Amino acid sequence: MVAWLNRQFEEVLTAARAKVTRDCGVADSLALARFLEYFGQHEERNEVLTVARRVHPSSNALTIEKVRALAQLGHLSEAVELAIELLKSDLTRASGGATLLFLARNDGELLNQIGRLLSSSSADGIRRRRSELAAKFFNAAGNRERAWREIDGLIKGSIDRGFVRQSAPPLAIGQSRALQALVEAQQLLTSRSITNFAVSGTLLGLIRDNAFIRGDKDIDIGTLGAPAGAIREVFDEHPLFRIKWFDSDDTIKVQHFNGVEIDIFRHIERSGSHWHGDRIFGWLNSIVEDISVFKFRSHEINTPIHPELYLEENYGDWNIPQLDFDASFDTPNLVIEDREAAAFHQAMRVFRFLSEGHYTKAERVVRKFQDRFPDYTSETIRLAESFIKKFYGDEDWRRNVYLAARNQRAKASRKATGMRYFYASRVYPTLKSTLPPPAWRILRDAKRKIKALAQI
Repeated sequence: MVAWLNRQFEEVLTAARAKVTRDCGVADSLALARFLEYFGQHEERNEVLTVARRVHPSSNALTIEKVRALAQLGHLSEAVELAIELLKSDLTRASGGATLLFLARNDGELLNQIGRLLSSSSADGIRRRRSELAAKFFNAAGNRERAWREIDGLIKGSIDRGFVRQSAPPLAIGQSRALQALVEAQQLLTSRSITNFAVSGTLLGLIRDNAFIRGDKDIDIGTLGAPAGAIREVFDEHPLFRIKWFDSDDTIKVQHFNGVEIDIFRHIERSGSHWHGDRIFGWLNSIVEDISVFKFRSHEINTPIHPELYLEENYGDWNIPQLDFDASFDTPNLVIEDREAAAFHQAMRVFRFLSEGHYTKAERVVRKFQDRFPDYTSETIRLAESFIKKFYGDEDWRRNVYLAARNQRAKASRKATGMRYFYASRVYPTLKSTLPPPAWRILRDAKRKIKALAQI
């Protein structure tokens, strides 16, 4: 299958390479680099980015992609050095900070150094993003006192700014794209003799709703027995998937070519149970002795042999939808691996929800934070609670916030519809008749062909 797909798209790659070689635009170079990543052409991807950066040395997007390419090839020291240069040259937006945090996650001294750099350069108006990253760097380095100081400052800053309009939530995955990603990921793992099955929210939606949960952001798959390296190798070699990141050897995040992200949870036997999770949170289930097949829209989906038991252990009364359910607080089988790191993670969520205007979510996390972590409930958390209560008491402002959010969504929808009509009726016909197709369009069409071919 992989060899056949490579043969099918060699012509497309040739056309895209020619376009980038001739024009070397930022968008075209990024598109080709990401396409090459899916096909495992990491060396060529690195060369394309090197040439593009000579032409566009000030492009942060190309530099970040170059850092990722170097890391993919195993040149970690070069990747870290380039990421630090990028961070120092653009402290306003802290470009590449998240990538650098991942690369330097095992170097405590370097993490502290970068955290101090971000913190000392912070200033009113452009502080929030840098301080958020500084807190994460200090936390990763084990400098918890400094990390808490940063997060307290962030929460207080959100309170001082007052109420803000609610930002649009991230886009949920579509039903058809989610099904394609789940089926193809499971088929790939099964072809390599890796036992796999749907878990968590994906399993809940399939069994309870006979659909993927509305508003879900990713797909969840569990595996048995296979080491992390083998799982990463399986997805890295296949053109339809790429490894997005892996914070530990227990959880691996993969992205399908259609954009859907997949969380791969390795199930590890621990004290007569199967554990899965990460460095902060874990979940314990009964031993998954075997898998069964669930028929869903003419497809066969792997599930645990007793899916109802698995769901009961994860969610309790799983048949009744709970709109305010929070997996990091409410799951009966939750195991907190690092209590202080868990409290820090929840405090970061409080800040994020306050800064985005999601006061209902912020109130929920603050309330559960005080119940679960009373020893970490600082004066700042209590200030956040009072601030949220003030929001609920201000009926006029609350109505204005939601009306503004609704109008903003409606306006964006009308604008998108109008722009689609404008481009379809005027711009596209003109471009098609006068200009050769750019590389990004060639790759977009190739992406559609891959999706169609993969369904044959």
